[in-house]
Amino acid sequence: MTSDVSLPHIAALLLYLFVGIVTWFIGVVGYRAFFHPLAKVPGPPVAALTYLYIFSFNVGKTSRLYAQIEKLHKRYGM
Repeated sequence: MTSDVSLPHIAALLLYLFVGIVTWFIGVVGYRAFFHPLAKVPGPPVAALTYLYIFSFNVGKTSRLYAQIEKLHKRYGM
């Protein structure tokens, strides 16, 4: 009994999946950087392009996102 799916087909599928995910990520970052209505609002670039900034302040022992947002408001004047 042999399988219809061979190893090269699975490797090609995984390659297409990887390329698709990378392309999607580049598209989202490009949209957020240049075309989003809030792209011109000042602030940290990491916060504008990804959710890593918020995630880094929400996860951990202190979870002090509210304090960081207050600092950003003072720094960038919003």
